[in-house]
Amino acid sequence: MDTSGTNIEHYARLKPLLDTNVVRTVLFLRDGYRCVFCRIPLTYQSSTVDHYWSRDFYKKAGLGKAKATSFSNCVQCCEPCNARKGNLLPEEWGIKPHTYLANPSIVRLDHHGKIHRLQTQLIAEHISYNAKTGEWIVSKTPPPA
Repeated sequence: MDTSGTNIEHYARLKPLLDTNVVRTVLFLRDGYRCVFCRIPLTYQSSTVDHYWSRDFYKKAGLGKAKATSFSNCVQCCEPCNARKGNLLPEEWGIKPHTYLANPSIVRLDHHGKIHRLQTQLIAEHISYNAKTGEWIVSKTPPPA
């Protein structure tokens, strides 16, 4: 819901991003402002980036540490979960993320009635959804703040 009290949700369709060019803001928006492990709400400042499969795992597998930092391997999480997981593999830790580890093409910009800012060079187009009318509106201009 936006700040004016209407039932409008704002999204952005992203320009194609390289999987290995992880943008923290996009990761935060993809994971829905929550820790992907315990689901507590996060702020941009309180969140950390976790490598789901550790960089050491990638190195030992011969894939190189650089490929470990990708949308298909990075998640937003709280500091306690990041510290508890450490370098453990997902099956060793026993918790699966509550998100789909992929390079996102659309992200939701609304966050508790506020529009979350995203770098304009990443956005292909803005999309708004009006829940009252069921109408989708596509625009090149950003939604109102």
